[in-house]
Amino acid sequence: MKALNKILKYLNIYFIFFFFAFGIVSWGTALFAEMIFDRDYILSFIPTITFFSFFYLFIFIIAEIHKTQKNNKIKKLS
Repeated sequence: MKALNKILKYLNIYFIFFFFAFGIVSWGTALFAEMIFDRDYILSFIPTITFFSFFYLFIFIIAEIHKTQKNNKIKKLS
């Protein structure tokens, strides 16, 4: 069980990195496509991409806080 917890801890770090990288790459791609193709609708994807990347990150942070509080309650009871 301890090994599984360590693996999940490292996956959580990679999850955060993935969402930040996803946001940065998406912004860069949309701006690059706007410069090349000169279409205004491409820039309309940027707020959507940003919203979803931060939305998933926000849910992930709340889940981590909840898990930490739950573990602290279990430690206090034992």
